[in-house]
Amino acid sequence: MANEVEAPRLVALKTVRAWTSLSEMSIRRLMERDQFPKPVKLSSNRVAWREPEVAAWINSRVEAA
Repeated sequence: MANEVEAPRLVALKTVRAWTSLSEMSIRRLMERDQFPKPVKLSSNRVAWREPEVAAWINSRVEAA
């Protein structure tokens, strides 16, 4: 349909960990300091991250190196 907006892909913690090479605890610490994107709550026990936000964070790290 012409009116459909493409939503960003959502990725699970396992994927975020693989992409960033960070542990779950490191990701949580960075989120607490507002240094990593916050996840989207999908249900009472499931969250996921927006792929473009994680990719932008990774790119910012690569550019800073």
